[in-house]
Amino acid sequence: MFAFYPVLQKKYTGMFGVFGKFLHIRLGMSPLAVSCLGFLCALIAAFFIFRLQFAVGLFFLAASLIFDATDGSIARIYGLASRSGALIDMIFDRVGEFVLLLALLKAGLISITLAAITYFVTLAATAFAHYTGIDFGMRRTALFFGPFLGFTISLYLTIAAGVCALSVSTVKVLLNFSKSSSLRMRG
Repeated sequence: MFAFYPVLQKKYTGMFGVFGKFLHIRLGMSPLAVSCLGFLCALIAAFFIFRLQFAVGLFFLAASLIFDATDGSIARIYGLASRSGALIDMIFDRVGEFVLLLALLKAGLISITLAAITYFVTLAATAFAHYTGIDFGMRRTALFFGPFLGFTISLYLTIAAGVCALSVSTVKVLLNFSKSSSLRMRG
């Protein structure tokens, strides 16, 4: 998540490394197994949010967030990181977020327009993050605060984080393009 800022990435990895050590060393779980567990928790959270049982839904959403942060920490700490693992993790994250948005929509807590805009910005930010490494996250974390702030506000925060990531990514791409163009002109 914080690949664009290595110092922060290291702190983030260390913070979730405690869970990672327990899951990987004590329980023998691979990063993929932890990703699967996080995805399952997101699906369970969506079910309970759909049923308006927010306490249970938030418990599983929090578990999903912890497992999602821990899978990458395990991969980085134990040298198990791979492109395929990162891709699977990203797919689980986006599908989990889609199901959570669908649950909110079906429960009547958000509009279809807000769900569509949120998901479009999420997908666009994900696509850019693949090339730039810039991803501010905030998607399921913002949803966690939905029962307290209102789901509409939490999704506006998600959209804002996505637009910020897209903006910073765009600037980075343009600067890299400009830099490579000037190098070609000199050469």
